[in-house]
Amino acid sequence: MCLSRRRLDLRAAPALLALTGLIVPGCLLAQAAEPTAGRALLIGINDYAVPSIPDLRGAVNDVQLISRILETRFGFERRNIKLLTDGQATRRAILDAIEELAAQAGEGDRVYFHYSGHGSQVRDHNGDEDDGLDETIVAHDSRSAGIPDITDDEFESRFRRLRARHALLVFDSCHSGTVTRSASQIRPRTIPPDTRTELYEAATRAAVVVGNLPHVLMTGAPADEQALDGPIDEGGFYGLFTYALSRSLEAHGPDASPQLVHEAVKQELNRIQEQWHMRPPEPQLEAPAEMMQQPLFGRPVGPQENYTRRAWLETRPIDDSRVLLVESHRLHAQPGSQWALYAPGEVRFDYGAALAVGSVESVSARDAVLRIDVRRESVPPGARAIAIAPPDISGAVPVRITGIPPERRAALLDAIQNYIAVKTAGEGDFYRFLVENRGTTWHVIDAGGLRELVSFADGPDEAVAARLGGIIRRSSRVMALMALDNLASDLKLWVGVQTAARVSKSSEPPRGIVLVSDDPAPGYRIRRQGEPRSHDNSLVIEIQTDRPAYITIVDVDAEGGVQQLFPNPRQRPGFLPDGRVPGGELVRIPDSLAPGNGAGFYWDYAPPVGRDTVRVFAAADLETAQTIRRFAAEAPADSRALAGLRAELATRAIRGIRISTDEAPATTAQAAKPGNAQATHAMDGDWSAASVVIDVRE
Repeated sequence: MCLSRRRLDLRAAPALLALTGLIVPGCLLAQAAEPTAGRALLIGINDYAVPSIPDLRGAVNDVQLISRILETRFGFERRNIKLLTDGQATRRAILDAIEELAAQAGEGDRVYFHYSGHGSQVRDHNGDEDDGLDETIVAHDSRSAGIPDITDDEFESRFRRLRARHALLVFDSCHSGTVTRSASQIRPRTIPPDTRTELYEAATRAAVVVGNLPHVLMTGAPADEQALDGPIDEGGFYGLFTYALSRSLEAHGPDASPQLVHEAVKQELNRIQEQWHMRPPEPQLEAPAEMMQQPLFGRPVGPQENYTRRAWLETRPIDDSRVLLVESHRLHAQPGSQWALYAPGEVRFDYGAALAVGSVESVSARDAVLRIDVRRESVPPGARAIAIAPPDISGAVPVRITGIPPERRAALLDAIQNYIAVKTAGEGDFYRFLVENRGTTWHVIDAGGLRELVSFADGPDEAVAARLGGIIRRSSRVMALMALDNLASDLKLWVGVQTAARVSKSSEPPRGIVLVSDDPAPGYRIRRQGEPRSHDNSLVIEIQTDRPAYITIVDVDAEGGVQQLFPNPRQRPGFLPDGRVPGGELVRIPDSLAPGNGAGFYWDYAPPVGRDTVRVFAAADLETAQTIRRFAAEAPADSRALAGLRAELATRAIRGIRISTDEAPATTAQAAKPGNAQATHAMDGDWSAASVVIDVRE
């Protein structure tokens, strides 16, 4: 549910805070007892019993995904993870399951509760809501005869009995916001309020007042935005917030703090934003300062194999070149996604130590077939697979054009092909752009149908095609850049933009956090000739890595032009040779905007106006960095160059681990010390990437 704009009382029950937001890691006490068991209740509802409630497509996938991450990454035992989906998730079953969870969970247990489905509201009967409305979740049988929704007060009274001191409550639903205009497959997770207020009089009398308990509040959307349900990478359907949360939890694991989780969720939502040309809801975080850096579930305990470094799938051999990814639907194994295969029982999944790398060639209801593309050793039965890259979706861009006769639509689509490959999206199909003709003007709308990207006057088809072709070409190039993502990387990368506002404040990033600029799209003006350089017209990028790395910076401008910003021929020989940055230090590129700076260059903004996407790559070794730069140099002339780079980078997962006991490799000098008795792993080929988005205006 979305965060309402009323005053929040942080003394309230975890459920009340969760229902006004989306996440409440409850009762994170520094003196808490050691966790003894992980218990989860996961509820996902796509199919609703009442025909007037629109069905969803991603809610069940949400809880399957979270279930697998809890099991393989956080050490929850499968027998302690309860799923209620679709017809199982009735009002009575949900309330009974919560009471059972509260009764079973001990003080030291770790508890995860997740709800994905529709949210709504109903008139408040006990006066505890400033806006006069109780937030609700919509059970499978809600709105049936005599069956009300489940209110926040009912959740509050039940979760009050939860003794566990480490509890994470997640609600990926929404109660407010305007109805989406989307004609694609993206759906809002909200329905109108229930008007049968008499059904709620008894339910809301269960409200209680909870004493002072510390909580963390992470919201998936403010009150004027909506939680969305849609296809990820044009593949399986998920709640956009849950998918971003899963990426964050999977990457950072049991030691993750609320702040770390929140920032990584923002990073993933920014990737989705650029990939779809839409703006997902903005997650928000509120918490007492002392809890921001505490682990969500306390200190991990138990056998090491319960806390693997990545969520994984078991494999079964099919033939010499293919394996089956078992229950692949639980980790979003989509066609074209890339996976690395490791030995049975592997828990570290060190980058470079994979036995083989492959691509998903087909997906069934539960499993997927992985074609092995490159191998170092044979793959035994029971091998474990981890995701290393999402699908490449830089092919023909799906576009829906409305408001003109079919003949003109066909001619316009044909003319756009001169600029970029597109394909027609029919009624109900997923599209990246909705293009509407409203008589004298064209309007380009994002994939969610929620935001108009640009409008311009109608004209000859060639002129219209040129304008649309530029917009879509940029989208295609950005999609190719975003597909260059190493899901298995152990190299932490922070990327920000130094704006005028940040110069006056401390810009030291929190250590180990992967995030983008505080402003998801900082604005810059085109620099006029003779105008002094400032943080309004000249770009400075801030970077920090957790160990020494080689940096490459690539830009896609508003018209789809690709340019390597760094390294570049104009930099001074002494400024970050080969693009290498030290580990653990904040580095600015260029180092300043003052005349005669150490970098020897500046990034002044020039036409075209519009949105730029800057993708920053960090590589652990120079060879990998040079591979990235070689393909980036080819990208302006070859639209498939970035797809080729993606395939090349996947092979780095099987380069092997170099072992050193007395001498550290040059690129990882901090990883080992002379005389160290323990072998040190220097992961050649490891790399990671992050992005910032820039709005360029006149």
